[in-house]
Amino acid sequence: RMVYVGAAVPIFIAVGLIYFGIKEPKIQSLKSRKGFPIKRADVKQLGSHFWYYMFVVFVFMCSRYSESFLVYRAQDLGLNVKYAPLVLAMMYLFNSPTSRIVGNWSDKHDRKLFLAFGFCMMLASCIILALATSYWMVLVGAAVYGIHYGATQGTFYAMVSDYSPPQIKGTSIGIFNLVCCCGMCISNILTGEFWTRYGSEWTFIVISAISFIAAIAMMFVKKP
Repeated sequence: RMVYVGAAVPIFIAVGLIYFGIKEPKIQSLKSRKGFPIKRADVKQLGSHFWYYMFVVFVFMCSRYSESFLVYRAQDLGLNVKYAPLVLAMMYLFNSPTSRIVGNWSDKHDRKLFLAFGFCMMLASCIILALATSYWMVLVGAAVYGIHYGATQGTFYAMVSDYSPPQIKGTSIGIFNLVCCCGMCISNILTGEFWTRYGSEWTFIVISAISFIAAIAMMFVKKP
């Protein structure tokens, strides 16, 4: 209980910083938009290249499992439950600098190359986790998973923004999040089912295959 109480403190600080410390730029209000938030005209404005990109994102999200499965894999190989947060700490330790570096580079080069790189890192982490014989190897797999996350998450949003006309950027980001949620819901249900029926090794092998397919498909995404 004390852990959750302590975790609430930085949330209050963050809310205060957002409310008192951040000034939003003025945006054009679209008061004429009523009814269902996604309009047929929006779909036409976003274009076919955006929707193919959404398809690739959906395929990849069908391979992105919850970080909880990293912890389960480490526990399967003997990690004491009180050290389980170390797995997630390792992931975020590599996630943060990767996000910063890739974000900088993707502003200068083709973003889809960095997304394909992130997909391949997902594939590599799955292979490491499938072949792991000790929880130390799981920590390595978690680190590579963190690299994948840092390389993809910000770049996903940047490409969505690149594709979107200014007046419907919020709508396009909402569509992106909807696609991600649907894909991850499918992924986590199937990952749990595969894990129960066939074991963790085969589960990670199947996930790596989906990541590979997504990486190939990403190379056919057209530039915004």
